[in-house]
Formats: sequence, structure tokens, C-alpha cells
Amino acid sequence: MGAISFGGLATGLDTNSIIDQLTGLERNRRVGFLEIKQLEAQATKSALQGFNSKLVAVLSAVDALRDSESTLTRSATASDTSVLTATAGSGALAGATEV
Repeated sequence: MGAISFGGLATGLDTNSIIDQLTGLERNRRVGFLEIKQLEAQATKSALQGFNSKLVAVLSAVDALRDSESTLTRSATASDTSVLTATAGSGALAGATEV
């Protein structure tokens, strides 16, 4: 059995068409809202990935600083190597000494 419709019979307005248009507008509004939320989520994801990359770089730099051999290198030189040679060990302090 088919549906019986009397849209606009008494008023002369096509109420079925008006209702269809209103529900279509509401559907479009919800789809638009979801698309905006999806774009916001993608932007947040991208920002977090960028932050993560920078954090990894900082942590790598911190790890490099933990290696005392690469962080603090001391050197020793002698003005006349035929008389004196000089070396600086890992515990050498900054400064100058004259002999």
C-alpha cells in the first residue's frame, strides 16, 4: 500500500518540499561540522608530529651532552716540544701553566 500525502492541501504551500529542504540543510550543516572537526583533528595531529620531531632532536642533543668525551675536550700544548710534551687527560681543568 502506498503512502498518502496531503502536503499543502489546505494552505497552498508545498510543505513536503519545505520539510525536505529543511532536513537537507540540517544534514549539510552536520556534514560541514564534521568536516571542520576532521580538519581540526588533522591539524592537531600534524602539530603533535612536529612537536615530537623537535623533542626527539632535543633528546638526541641531551644524549650527546651526556658523553663527557665529546662535551669537554681539553688540550695541552708545549711551546718547545724538544724540551717538554704535554697531554690533557679527561679530568684536566681549564687553565694555563708555565714551566
